[in-house]
Amino acid sequence: MNTKYYVNHFDEIAAFSEEEQLSLLEQARICTFTELKLGANSALYLVLALLAGFLLPVTSMTLFGSSVLYNAVAVGLGTVVSLLLYKTLNATLIHRGLTRVLAQKGMH
Repeated sequence: MNTKYYVNHFDEIAAFSEEEQLSLLEQARICTFTELKLGANSALYLVLALLAGFLLPVTSMTLFGSSVLYNAVAVGLGTVVSLLLYKTLNATLIHRGLTRVLAQKGMH
């Protein structure tokens, strides 16, 4: 998980510099997967995001048959939905770790 995508994402640390945010986010990532043991959740979120991205093209093929245009649009939408869902779900995991890190540092 690349923590740089979450710079300026969380209100709790938005006032800090980018470097400080990156440091806190990296600590939050480590906390999320080691102390909180949420790695299984991350794997589950990946599977759910892939499934969501897969269902749009399958639904399009079922409804519209072999129409290339509809299926191409469905694949594109499926990819976008999948990526947004995965980023959003992982942000919830990072936020849980960030809350723990900030509490440990007395910043929350």
